[in-house]
Amino acid sequence: MNKSLFLFSFSLVVLLSPFISLFAQQTPQSFLSKFPALPQQHVCDAKDETIIKWNDKLLALKNEMTALQMNERKLMEQAISDAQPRTDMFEPANVERTQKLGKETEAIENEITTIIEGISTPFIEKKFGIELKYLGLLEQVEQRKNRCKEISAARLNYLADYQNKLDRLIELGVAGNKLSDEMIRTAYTGYSFRTQYGLWLEFLIGYANELSYVYDDIPLLNTEPVGK
Repeated sequence: MNKSLFLFSFSLVVLLSPFISLFAQQTPQSFLSKFPALPQQHVCDAKDETIIKWNDKLLALKNEMTALQMNERKLMEQAISDAQPRTDMFEPANVERTQKLGKETEAIENEITTIIEGISTPFIEKKFGIELKYLGLLEQVEQRKNRCKEISAARLNYLADYQNKLDRLIELGVAGNKLSDEMIRTAYTGYSFRTQYGLWLEFLIGYANELSYVYDDIPLLNTEPVGK
């Protein structure tokens, strides 16, 4: 390779490397690596700088994922618009195929519901119990701090459980995406779109939304004098 060609090739790699990196990152694992680590204990003594960094990191990640989600939805809608309705979708073979896909989809939806309810219900019940415990006792700074510590600990346990279930939710999301694509193909001829993000990205966005509440349990007036 002569020197000019080598320099051109090297320059091209340098120019394209950000785009290559961008495309390479669009996987569940790459997004998971961008999530901030959960605090190790209650957040009630967190400094403003810590809270701002946390929120900024989550906002940037949510914006990135939401942009991909919106773009994919547009591409899917366009692919459906470009396809033609099938004229044979009510033939026995296609009806049987549609019913099979429907049962598989229902099984995935049921497992997703079981996982989500198993994660969220204990936290909702725990938080409700803490709120009742401190009802009418929040005039004192110490009580507000104690409430914060208990709710924060419960929330972090909830988020750790959520995090542990993400791998399975992602697997279900990938399977759900394939079934959704297949279901659309039973209704449209020429539909070749393949969902890349879809349901599994929805789960990660949901997890990011839950992480955004981590510091919301801190009392707004936790420096107010006791007894005021």
